[in-house]
Amino acid sequence: TNEISMLISVTNLCDFIGRCLCGVIANQRWIKNSTLVAISQLVTGVTLTLCSFYGPLWSFVVLAVMFGLFAGAIFSMTPTIISDFVGMENFRTSFGILILGQGITLGSGAPLLGKFSSVVPLLCKFSLRARFCFKQTFLFFFFLHLIQ
Repeated sequence: TNEISMLISVTNLCDFIGRCLCGVIANQRWIKNSTLVAISQLVTGVTLTLCSFYGPLWSFVVLAVMFGLFAGAIFSMTPTIISDFVGMENFRTSFGILILGQGITLGSGAPLLGKFSSVVPLLCKFSLRARFCFKQTFLFFFFLHLIQ
C-alpha cells in the first residue's frame, strides 16, 4: 500500500506541474495551443498503450510521471483553445456545449470500458483506454472545427 500511495502522490504532483507548464508554454506562444494539447494527448495515449509492458515498480513510476505531466493538459487548456477558435463573443455557448460533451464522454467512458474489458482479453484492456483517449482528442478537435 505504500507503493500505491507513492504512485498516486507522484501522479498528482506531476499533474500539477504539467498543468502549470502547459500554461507557461501557452503564454510564451512557442506553439499553438491546439498543437500543445494534441501533443500532450498523443504522449498520454502512447503511455497508456504501453501499460501492458510495465512490470517493476520503477516502470510504474515512469508511467505515473508521464501520465501526470501530459494527461491534464486537455483540461487546463480547454478555455484558451475555445477562445482561440470561436472568439470571446461565442465563448460562453461553445464552452457550455463542450463541457456537456466532455461530461457525456467522461461519464460513459468508464462503464463502457468496464463492459468491453470483461469481453476482451486482458492484454487489449489497456489499449482500449488508449484508443478512448485518442478518440476523445479527435472528437474534441472535430467539434471545435465545426464550431469555428
